[in-house]
Amino acid sequence: MTTELADNVRKYRRRAGMSQEELAHVAAVSPGTVRKVEQGGTVRMETLHALARALGVTTGALMASDAPEPVGRAEEPNRVNLIQLRAVLTPAVGLVDQDAEVVGEEPNLRAFRRTVGDARVLYFSDSYKSVASQLPDLLRDAAKAVAYYDTGDEHQQALLARAEALRLAGTYLTQVRQYDIAYTALAGAITDARRAGDMLAAGSGVGGMCWLLVRQGRLDEAELIAAQSMDAVEPKITGAESDHYAVWGGLAMEAAAAAARNNRPDSAKEYRKAARVAAAAVGTSHRNVSRHWSVFGPVTAAMASRARETGSLRRHSKTMPKVTSSLRLWQARIVAVLPRCTWIELFARSVRTAWLDMLTLRGSMRSWCLIAMVSPVSTLAPAVSIRS
Repeated sequence: MTTELADNVRKYRRRAGMSQEELAHVAAVSPGTVRKVEQGGTVRMETLHALARALGVTTGALMASDAPEPVGRAEEPNRVNLIQLRAVLTPAVGLVDQDAEVVGEEPNLRAFRRTVGDARVLYFSDSYKSVASQLPDLLRDAAKAVAYYDTGDEHQQALLARAEALRLAGTYLTQVRQYDIAYTALAGAITDARRAGDMLAAGSGVGGMCWLLVRQGRLDEAELIAAQSMDAVEPKITGAESDHYAVWGGLAMEAAAAAARNNRPDSAKEYRKAARVAAAAVGTSHRNVSRHWSVFGPVTAAMASRARETGSLRRHSKTMPKVTSSLRLWQARIVAVLPRCTWIELFARSVRTAWLDMLTLRGSMRSWCLIAMVSPVSTLAPAVSIRS
């Protein structure tokens, strides 16, 4: 850990008038853990969350910037294993423009998207080596398709196909902790989807970006972009499809996860309410992995909310500026168009669809990751290990 982190923990502890033993008691950690942190030792991120809650500050307030530690001479395995993928995502730039790759025969977008779908299946089955070997060629083929179809509907479809490939690359790279090129891939996926005019696909990419930011400890930014993106893809009162509700609700869960980890329980509660409203509008589990990489429905939203309610989280004053959002207004509007559906009835609907949702959830672990991030409950520890 950094010396500034140690100094911050000590500063906030003294400001709160606590001894190391008192802070340890409130945070439910050992006194030795507090001493270790204040001496610059290494602890788990969950421990920092607990200390921040006990001190009444955000986790980000403890994680002040400091000069990076020098890296060792040992070769990091992924540095060699991912050279080809790095070359595709971050090509070398010099003073002479590189010749554009010649595009030969017309690309088959339908076949390409099937190939991306197959690679996605490999990712969800933890076949990371196979995914890594396929990604460079997939991204090259996607770039060729975008170059070949430079106008019209085909160009939009090519952009969306590349967005899918980039989203897969970004998700995989986040999973293996290659955050620098993961950011490049996810930013490209969001940009391509927006250029194609598909804001829902772009919103899905934002969900991946939020996960990356949370894993980097950039909790304020993760919550901010999730909330802003919710406003951008806000469903209409009537005519919105399940995909729309699912993407919007998924972003609400991302915002809740970031806020909860940053010890902002009131904001996290509001986002979870929004997710439950969207889930009620969906009605049953909705799955479209190619668009939003998750299963979203009443059970996933209810489980995240219930898990949080059963956890212990100390209330504290807000230390972040309030994020402007249309959460409360949207909740009121959607409830207004469902006059016969009380919240109890919505919960009952969730219970009736529980078994269907649970069966569907087996195919995607992303939602379980979000539930684990929103809740510190020990029974969800296996879910944390999946995306730790």
